Amino acid sequence: MLREQHIFRKSLCLILILCLILLPVGCKNTSSDAVTYLEQTSEEQLIHLMELAACTQIHPANSCRKGFSSPTDLSSADLYNLFEVNVEQSTLNQYYQEDDKQYHIPVNTVTTFLENYFLDFQFDPISLISDGRNITLEENDTVLVTSGIVGFAANIADFLTIEKTEILSSDFVSVTAVYQWPEDPSFVYYTLSLQIKNGHPYLNKLTIERQRSSF
Repeated sequence: MLREQHIFRKSLCLILILCLILLPVGCKNTSSDAVTYLEQTSEEQLIHLMELAACTQIHPANSCRKGFSSPTDLSSADLYNLFEVNVEQSTLNQYYQEDDKQYHIPVNTVTTFLENYFLDFQFDPISLISDGRNITLEENDTVLVTSGIVGFAANIADFLTIEKTEILSSDFVSVTAVYQWPEDPSFVYYTLSLQIKNGHPYLNKLTIERQRSSF
């Protein structure tokens, strides 16, 4: 009888130890900003972000770029192109002046727009002048003056198909999409890394890889 009680107590202790070991696993919170974001985001929204990132790679002087490894790699011209293509016309209308027929856009309007898409970037409005854009600066370089908002759109959304999404960490996700122009045998793979902060996606890294179909 004593032997059976001893065996029972020993078995009970082993069960309790096992429960203590497994308890953290069973109670582990598998949710994260990255997981929640992908669960709540549609393919259309991901494609829109892909197109936004691609806007930073469109420039007449260099149409075959391969992406960026960090937002700080982007030039002020890259960032301003993103602003030009995507800013609401209603926002621009606030800064149009009839007397000189030009837009007088505060630099902080541009940087505030960019802060919606990047956690870290470097925007220097003075460099836009040397880039050959029709821009001047006024009021101690705090206001951009331009006769028109042009911008070079990526125009890739209609030809993008999401191929896969990955969770890289608790706050980073990766989205890969394939682009194919109709009747063109080549493919372009876009891989976009997003950093998720407080549920909001920020463009972090873009890789562009071109491949020719074997068919």
